[in-house]
Amino acid sequence: MARVWMTNRSGLHSHSGGEILGGSEGPYRSLNLGSKVGDKKSTVESNRVELAQVLGLKKIRFMDQVHSALSELVTDANAPESSVDAIILKRSEMSHSMAVAVQVADCVPVVVESEDAVMAIHIGREGLLKGITENSIEQFLDVTGGSQSRALVGPSICGRCYPLSGDLYRKVVESYPATKFDEQENKVDVASGVISVLERKGLTWQWFGGERECVSCDENYFSYRREVTTGRQAMVIALPN
Repeated sequence: MARVWMTNRSGLHSHSGGEILGGSEGPYRSLNLGSKVGDKKSTVESNRVELAQVLGLKKIRFMDQVHSALSELVTDANAPESSVDAIILKRSEMSHSMAVAVQVADCVPVVVESEDAVMAIHIGREGLLKGITENSIEQFLDVTGGSQSRALVGPSICGRCYPLSGDLYRKVVESYPATKFDEQENKVDVASGVISVLERKGLTWQWFGGERECVSCDENYFSYRREVTTGRQAMVIALPN
């Protein structure tokens, strides 16, 4: 089984154990892992290094997430972050003590594992509509030769907390009917749309920690919808030792 962790704003998710202090302050306190939210870059880098050390990893590879349908297979552990929204790590000498991660503050973090590869995916409303879920899974299955895969779905904003404009609501629900949450208030559940794709692609899945968690309802998490100026938590996955 792959090794998977989820952070929150103060450290590791309660189901993960471990202690991380984090150095971010103000609205980013304390374990902000997002480099494009207004926090000091040096602090974010220090937080990322501390996280890797606590998890016993030499490196965690993050993405420059851009709400796209693009994915990447890691071939160089030290390359700059790519502008993609899914990242795949295949078993190799390079993958030893390395992990890949997705950072979020409302969007749906998903990690996928097979026997010899792992993947982290960033799926927001925009990325869902562009097809990031389908595209990344197809690339993962191609990389792994279609081997049996399973997914973990992390904490994200729930349907109760996510109203849209009427036009946007209709666009999302028409493309992914499973996202429909409240027609009167134009509310959608992006995670339900993501799960519908996982099931259509034949992947087994479960919630990280065993149950659905909403980052907007739970102030232990960063949430853009709740706070606007805020940090990012991360879901991290590494191959088995």
